[in-house]
Amino acid sequence: MHVGIHHTVNDAQKWEQAKQNVMRKIEGGTLPAGMKPVFVIPATNHKTTFCLWEADSVEAVKKFIDRETGPAAHNEYFEVDTKNAMGLPEVAARK
Repeated sequence: MHVGIHHTVNDAQKWEQAKQNVMRKIEGGTLPAGMKPVFVIPATNHKTTFCLWEADSVEAVKKFIDRETGPAAHNEYFEVDTKNAMGLPEVAARK
């Protein structure tokens, strides 16, 4: 499944630290099982970011991201309607 996240940044410094921590886990292969980032789209004002993940559930992504970001951002999660989405990677969209 695909999980979308709309992040509203509350603390830019803590948000940057959280992003770096998540990047280290991605690069080190230590993300929770079944989770894979697809893309990150930050706004030019650095106050809003949209992320897309592949995961087993919305709750799994929420648990991980909320733990990593803490109060640095308000995060809104949703399951992506892949049948009506546009622009998803082809391999992921076939699942």
